[in-house]
Amino acid sequence: MSTTNRVLCIGSSGSGKTTLMSDLVAEYRRRRKYEHLVVLTRDSRDQTPLAEHCYVHLELDDELVARTPRLNWVSMIEASAAGLFLEVTALDSAPALAGLGAAVLEVGNVLVVVDEAQQVVGRRTPPQMLQVWTRGRKRGINVITVTQSLKQRPVWGLHPTIISESTALVTFLKSDPNEQQYIVSLCPAARDLVGKLRTPRDGVPEYIVSDLTSGRTLAVFRDGEHDISVGSDDSWVREGGKNGEQSSNKRRFTRYSATSAKGVS
Repeated sequence: MSTTNRVLCIGSSGSGKTTLMSDLVAEYRRRRKYEHLVVLTRDSRDQTPLAEHCYVHLELDDELVARTPRLNWVSMIEASAAGLFLEVTALDSAPALAGLGAAVLEVGNVLVVVDEAQQVVGRRTPPQMLQVWTRGRKRGINVITVTQSLKQRPVWGLHPTIISESTALVTFLKSDPNEQQYIVSLCPAARDLVGKLRTPRDGVPEYIVSDLTSGRTLAVFRDGEHDISVGSDDSWVREGGKNGEQSSNKRRFTRYSATSAKGVS
């Protein structure tokens, strides 16, 4: 992947996506991939593990948005080197997001995490904030965008620029056929798997990671990691119905050779 990453993570509620992204934040910190951290979410600090990485917590409500012209976002980011957590509750957060986006670009070397992104950076996201995705690479900015939906509506849904600028896609379970179709348009290798990934409800969650630049795709199953890239020698398809269960209640994978097209159990 590129030196700076713009990770897009999608999954149903309770699929394990936010927990994994929280682990990714910890890994980025261990590898010193950022100096400053900014987290935006609709969740309160006691509802998300992402809050554990931040020592400054603010509610981005209507009152704070009204104070935007007087806020120095650059100072706030720099003073919150251990992490700035913003719980977005304002009816219209666009003015604040515009100032925050400009400040992130000015400061540089920032990891921005947006959870419940379809509600935070939707269709009306100001261009100053979108520049975090479109211009952030040159400023050493990594972005993790976590969403429950990729659906597009006239006034609702994750901003399409965020999707098009992402360099990596992490996919957890999605049962909605329309969502599955959108995911497959970004990651063709996920076609037969995205609706059968296991969730934390019965053990360790499973997910698919795709480098959207190179096309390499890795499926992280409970039995290990498998290269499922289109055209690879090891393409894996989970057989069975819901959550990959066989009629005998046993789970298995079928290995397909890209050259022979014969399945070997």
